[in-house]
Amino acid sequence: MSEPVTPDERGVSWKILLPVGPESRICAIGLDEGGLAGLTRSYGMVDTQPVDGLKYDIVIIGDGGCDDLYDWCNLIPRIVPDGVVVNAGRRCFAKKLKDAGYSCLRRYAALPPGEPKLFIPLASKKLRAGGLAFHSPGSLRARIGLTFAKALSCLGMQSHLARSVVSLYAKSKEAFDRQSLIQWLSEKLGYPVVDLTVYTGSDLSRRKITVLAIAEDGYADVVVKIADTMEGADAIRQESNALQAIAAFSLSEQAPKLIAKGQWYGYSVQLQKQVIGGSCRQVARLTESHLEFLSKLSTIGRKIMRLKAARMWRDVKAKAEVISLEALSPPIRVALETILSDRFADMPVVCHRTHGDFTPWNIKVSNGKLFVYDWEESLSDGLALTDIFRFIYRQASLVGPWPGAQKVLMDMRSISRSFSDTAGYETIETDVILTVWLLYEYFAKPSDYLGDMLDAVLRNSR
Repeated sequence: MSEPVTPDERGVSWKILLPVGPESRICAIGLDEGGLAGLTRSYGMVDTQPVDGLKYDIVIIGDGGCDDLYDWCNLIPRIVPDGVVVNAGRRCFAKKLKDAGYSCLRRYAALPPGEPKLFIPLASKKLRAGGLAFHSPGSLRARIGLTFAKALSCLGMQSHLARSVVSLYAKSKEAFDRQSLIQWLSEKLGYPVVDLTVYTGSDLSRRKITVLAIAEDGYADVVVKIADTMEGADAIRQESNALQAIAAFSLSEQAPKLIAKGQWYGYSVQLQKQVIGGSCRQVARLTESHLEFLSKLSTIGRKIMRLKAARMWRDVKAKAEVISLEALSPPIRVALETILSDRFADMPVVCHRTHGDFTPWNIKVSNGKLFVYDWEESLSDGLALTDIFRFIYRQASLVGPWPGAQKVLMDMRSISRSFSDTAGYETIETDVILTVWLLYEYFAKPSDYLGDMLDAVLRNSR
């Protein structure tokens, strides 16, 4: 099934650092399609070139903007007196901006250069350290790179972080004292927030911008999730419901604590207590600690229900009703027709609270104890075993090397059999649940790996 390619908007996730509301006028020069899409989603008036007679609150310069002095002579007078200039490109315009009376008041390293996923404040060693510790990438190469970056930063070096930088300029620091997320968070928390580290999130429609709000000394840092899409806002509501649901159970000590929810200039915003960090490590395989956590999670809201009543099955059915079945490959079409048939739709299955994105990069392990975050995909009626499927598949497909569909399925079935006894499932239809989960994942983000796995499941059931 072919999906339309949409521009990746994550490169402008730093937009939440801008001290402006949605009604502000913005001129964005030299940004790519994804960058412009991300800005216009949040701000109604975004010009790609200065318009005669207009003044701009924010001017953003990407890699394709302002090549010569003529550009600058025509651009600077178009900015309001307390406006902000953002240099989001590779070229340095510091001297030209200084000559025009602007100072660089905020600088953020964009990592990795080229396709940044993390924006880290460069103002001090402490802020750099907190930012570098905020995100745990999935790939070994990225983790090694991050380890070196942390070591160099601890030595006081930052040139390696400054290869790609987003710099915010203004004529006075008061430009950042109005309408900013930092100001809003400080008022919401009741204590000063100094700066923000910004993680761009996934490329799915349900993505959120995830932020570490770095507090003044003596106060707690806070994790903030911000949604600029309706789907993202739904994900925030879903996570909030999950955190509230598990708060009454012992697992609440191993998950974030929900602090508050709110709206900031139309964005849905969620604040949560930061999950334990420090020396916590990422583990690439399912251990006894993982299975113990999932076993406890499986007791929350456990019930037997018809497959057709479970949200995951209903989402698959809803997707099938709006696509052309003829466009699907034969294994996917057959799997879909099978799982939607009355025989399977009426089958009793085990459901309970699931995490939904139980992957190594959403889990920290300390002294054998798991601390699990990012509950946006959590379901109260999640299908049993699907967290195990997710962990194995995402690790194999994203980090690799991909061992082949048969090997991945063998691992899923083997661990599922062992876990079923531990969790106390009386009966479990592993391959039925596996097929629904594979279709659910495929419709969320098509992949040849998922198609191969569906094919293998069907051949095994014949």
